[in-house]
Amino acid sequence: AKVVVRDAGEKGKGAFAAKPLSAGTWVGQYVGTLVTKEDSLQRYNSTNILSASLRGDYLFKVDDVLSLDAQNSSHFSRYFNHAEHGNLRVAVDAERRRVDFYAARDVEHGEELTFDYGIQYWLYRPTPSLESDSRNYTRLRERRIMRAPELTLLHPPPPGARM
Repeated sequence: AKVVVRDAGEKGKGAFAAKPLSAGTWVGQYVGTLVTKEDSLQRYNSTNILSASLRGDYLFKVDDVLSLDAQNSSHFSRYFNHAEHGNLRVAVDAERRRVDFYAARDVEHGEELTFDYGIQYWLYRPTPSLESDSRNYTRLRERRIMRAPELTLLHPPPPGARM
């Protein structure tokens, strides 16, 4: 699919459809460096994976050991922003060590390409804008205090996961 990266207001940069997309169309692959948990700790000068994840906003979990890190990538997939009801569907293929994005519905020319990062992504980050997410994170943040951070998902859940 043709995608352009441009200003997305307070979100910084974003990726936008350069032409209309039909539901189910492959939009692109998440492009980054394949890293282990240990690599992430070293890259982000962290002592635990939670801290590394918070410093590495572009880490996308592939499986329990590996993530794709797009921190230094210039590929358009790095610029897919969050939206609770995003227009992209994520497909993680751990065996092939890749993440692909598909249009979840018809997408208009010029529309920003977004996907739901998942509730867990926001537990230790500032709440997303109401424009992109209507969920109430206050109760969820209160619950996180009662459990160890290691039990919290650090990245968007795999497709089909129920939250």
